[in-house]
Amino acid sequence: DGIRDDLVTGVQTCALPIYEWCRSFFVELNSLLSSGHRAIVHAEEVSDQLVSIMGAYLRWLGVVKEPTEAVTLIERLTNRALEPTSRSLIFRAHEFRPS
Repeated sequence: DGIRDDLVTGVQTCALPIYEWCRSFFVELNSLLSSGHRAIVHAEEVSDQLVSIMGAYLRWLGVVKEPTEAVTLIERLTNRALEPTSRSLIFRAHEFRPS
């Protein structure tokens, strides 16, 4: 019924589909941004899931190496604490990199 994330104590998720989606999305987003396109996110419309995707993307790119630093950065940028499931996505972002 789900997987246990050993990086976030006590959190059980069924998030395998989001991980696969992130892998594809990050490759596509990186391609678009590299070719000059821009992404704009309006602060009033940002959900926890989108915030976690933003933090995971920073880790996936290698801009922020440590997951705790990425969580802290995103929490400061958005001025709110992330939920455990959002943190889990950021902690696992390095797994989404293409081989």
